[in-house]
Amino acid sequence: MSWRPSEAAIRGLYSDPTPEHVLEHMPWLVAGETVHEAADLAALEDAAWRRCIRLANRQYYAPTPGPAVLIGYYYLKRQEMRSLLGLSQLLRYNTPEPEILEFLGL
Repeated sequence: MSWRPSEAAIRGLYSDPTPEHVLEHMPWLVAGETVHEAADLAALEDAAWRRCIRLANRQYYAPTPGPAVLIGYYYLKRQEMRSLLGLSQLLRYNTPEPEILEFLGL
């Protein structure tokens, strides 16, 4: 299946913007995830970001120069800002250390 959704899939998403609809019509978005693991919206967003960052990382480190490198860099920096914002929120609300380490993947 192509990484780019069809126009019908996008129209369907606008008419029914539920995680179940996305998982049913765009399974490539959460490759490696099961429907139950990505059943809520937050998990679906995380899965989409992981896929986006994986693609951006591949483009950024590709041996061929071009606009894909700039776009990849933008997405990598955006993910970095997203991670820093999440960490700052955890620190601000005095989250216990084990949860912070879990967020950091340590």
